[in-house]
Amino acid sequence: MDVELTQDAIARGFVTLWQPSKGYRFNLDSVLLAAWTVRHAQPGWLVDAGAGCGVVGIYAAVALGHPLLMVERLGSMARLCLQNARQNGVGLHGVVQTDFRDLPLPGGSVATLMCNPPYLLPGSGRASPNPQRLHSLEARSGGAAEVLLEAQRVLTAD
Repeated sequence: MDVELTQDAIARGFVTLWQPSKGYRFNLDSVLLAAWTVRHAQPGWLVDAGAGCGVVGIYAAVALGHPLLMVERLGSMARLCLQNARQNGVGLHGVVQTDFRDLPLPGGSVATLMCNPPYLLPGSGRASPNPQRLHSLEARSGGAAEVLLEAQRVLTAD
């Protein structure tokens, strides 16, 4: 990865993650989503769509002992997900580099899906000059509505 990284601890070192020193960095929203997932996850493997550096999925996988599939569209961040998962001893189904709209999963196959997606519609809001931060905030097209449609497709009925 050609960007400068920092190694940061969450929950007094429960999980330690590498993330870019500039641009989008995980924040309290991600940690709260991970904690909520730990309380409400179904048995079986976890899916973190739009994983970024992997904070949500890795935290939940470490807490629950469940295997994890991470999906991230940026290659540099997908590689960081893999590095962070290995560093934290997470059992992996894998790290897939693709957009969350193209989850490589059959319909009805996922019991626990985590996603902290880009939520701004293209061209709305204030654009960041940092390309990695822009990718984390601005959806490619339909924003949250597309996330919900893809979640509906892959989640089990239970």
